[in-house]
Parts: sequence; structure tokens; C-alpha cells
Amino acid sequence: MRQILLLYYFFGLSLAGFGGGLKGTVKEKDGSPLPYASIFIRQTGSGATTDRDGNYEIALPPGHYEIIFKYLGFESTSRIIDIKEEFLEIDIILNPETILLQTVT
Repeated sequence: MRQILLLYYFFGLSLAGFGGGLKGTVKEKDGSPLPYASIFIRQTGSGATTDRDGNYEIALPPGHYEIIFKYLGFESTSRIIDIKEEFLEIDIILNPETILLQTVT
């Protein structure tokens, strides 16, 4: 029983540093969700992916971050944000990427 209480205590301490974070949805222009889009946090070198419905949630300690949203075939976009003690909700709409190929002769 004592070991279980210690486990809860240390788990609670590890979560105490994460007061807030970032959550939201990544969609394309027509409102369709983008499943498995990449979300990269430049300052930590880590990130996450959206679920099959385009939703994401990332726990972050308070601070100033640059977040980059990417999806194959779409233009990447970035946001500069300040995380406080609560979760910040940011919904992103990615535009299709236009690629022009040179003519082949």
C-alpha cells in the first residue's frame, strides 16, 4: 500500500510542472479534418500528431513557443504562442500546397 501511495505522489509531482498546454484541431480549407498532421515544437524539439479526427493535445510547461503545423500536400504554418497555467486552444486551417512543375521537352 505504501508503494502505491509513493507512486501516486511522484506521478502527481511530475504532472505539477505541466500547468497548461496546447490543444485544438487541424483542418483543411473546406473544414475536413486532417488526420495524423504533424505538430512540431521548435524550442523542445518534440511534437505530436493529430488523431484521426484532426484533434491534438500537447502538455507544455508555461513559456514562449513556436509551433509548426505540417501535413503532406499542404502549406506549413507556424504560430508563436505563450503558454500559461491553462490549456490554450488553437484551431488551424492549412491551405493546399501548389507545386508548379517545369515542362518536360
